[in-house]
Order: sequence, then structure tokens, then C-alpha cells
Amino acid sequence: MIESKIDSFKTLMDCVLILLQVSNGWCEDLSQSVVKIYPVLMLKLEKSIVGPKVKSAELCNLKSFKQDEPLTVYASILLTDNNYQTHAYGLRKYNINIIDRDTCSENYLKEFSNTTFCGAAPARIDCFEDRGGPAAIRGQFCGVYSWGPVCTEKSHPGVFNSLANTEVLEFINDALSK
Repeated sequence: MIESKIDSFKTLMDCVLILLQVSNGWCEDLSQSVVKIYPVLMLKLEKSIVGPKVKSAELCNLKSFKQDEPLTVYASILLTDNNYQTHAYGLRKYNINIIDRDTCSENYLKEFSNTTFCGAAPARIDCFEDRGGPAAIRGQFCGVYSWGPVCTEKSHPGVFNSLANTEVLEFINDALSK
């Protein structure tokens, strides 16, 4: 039922969010009734994760993103060879650019709401594998990778749930306060 590995981030409130991309339908009620985002499940842990490689990630307080603004995604990247075989490349920092919503809509022939944003790296055939992986803009945790193209479709951008949206931030803050 769960499609990806777990990615965790420690917030300023000393809580840990674990973001999992779940299969369509399992969390659909939640995503449609609370905020219109692609299905993402958020869990709050009782204790913070501590360790030498754990760092705090400030939740997004940016009101808007600019087209072509640099975006850093932390994800496992798969590379596709000429025989369409995928090979794990490992967890890494991946820099892409935000693209405008109209271009994203044209690529997928569907409208995207303000709870999402799209990002792409021109002339690459890499693809993101970890749905639920975090995206940072200007050093803030501003997005969660939701879905994107198969590895060979380099012209299609990746789609992210935006944590800069007021509805999404209210949902997260409400969940953390319980």
C-alpha cells in the first residue's frame, strides 16, 4: 500500500514529521476534505529523532515562489539506461528549477491548484523515486514530492505539494498541536 521509503524531518517545534506518499484512494478522503493536495499522510512521533545527521528544517514561511527559482530536492534518484532499465543512484541532493503552473498544466493536460508547484531540470533523464521526499527553497522546507514522469520523459516536470500554502500550513500546525 505504501509506495515509498520514509523521509523524516525535524521541525522547529521539536516534532518530527514523517511524510509518506500513499496509494491513491487510501488517504483520498483526507486530502479532499482538509486541503486539496495529492494524498500524503503525516505522522507525528512521540519523541524527536536525534543523532549527528539529524538537522532542524524550518517549515516554509514564503508567500510565493518565482519561476526558475532554485529548488533543492533530497531524494533517491534512479537513472535510466538506453535499455530503459533503472539503476539506483542513492540518496542525494538534487537541484532543479520551479516552473510556472501553466507550463506544468500543459505538460500533463490538467489544472494544478495553488497547493502544488512543479519543478524540472532541463536535459536530464533522472527521475525522482522517493515520493514524499522534501524540497527546500531558500533553506526552508517548502514542498513534498508527490509524483512525476517516468524516468525517460525528461520534458515533464515533477509535481510537489506546497507547504507555502496557508491551508496546508494550517493543517500541519493543527496536527502538530494535538
